[in-house]
Amino acid sequence: MDKEQLRTHDRAIRPRDDTAEHHCPFDVDQGFAKFPALRARDLAGCSYLFERMNNTSAKRPDLTGRADIERLVNAFYDTIRGDEMLGFIFNDVAKTDWAAHLPKMYAFWETMIFRAGTYVGNPLAAHARLVPLTTMGRPQFDRWLAIFTATVDGLFAGEKAEHIKSAAADMANVIHAKINGVEQERYDYSQLTPEQRARYASYKPKVVTH
Repeated sequence: MDKEQLRTHDRAIRPRDDTAEHHCPFDVDQGFAKFPALRARDLAGCSYLFERMNNTSAKRPDLTGRADIERLVNAFYDTIRGDEMLGFIFNDVAKTDWAAHLPKMYAFWETMIFRAGTYVGNPLAAHARLVPLTTMGRPQFDRWLAIFTATVDGLFAGEKAEHIKSAAADMANVIHAKINGVEQERYDYSQLTPEQRARYASYKPKVVTH
């Protein structure tokens, strides 16, 4: 479905009133980037909107490769950078070098979803170093995951789209638990699938010996 078809479909099902229960500040061309201060009700409205889109004939494409990963990652971090809860963590606390960070995230998700083998890094260590500097609790990880999920749902639909959302949820749960020294209350490790176990293992810190 091209952008003009999506705009037409969007106008047909989007509530006209910005105060409506299911308002969603999603822009076809810019994702969430036009709306730097997403509120919880906005994300809830987007979930409602995208669910309705899923239930119509106007289908969004599935993730098919690197180009789609780059589109998703760019849209996601455009929103993150302006988010009232998470923006300052990336911009002021971590002082993220976006020119370096974005390609690393392209490689991470391409490896996670398409087994490209292009990612080199330690996501657990990268998050752990922020713990003494700012709050890295459940609300922050839930917010990150809500924005990621809404961004995926706004752009893609299909098996790979569901896979990347599940992978993001797994990662958020594992990293939150590990860096905060808490039990992973969101799931029972004994019930994980082999694929989930493999993802879990990939988040563990690498041991460097001298």
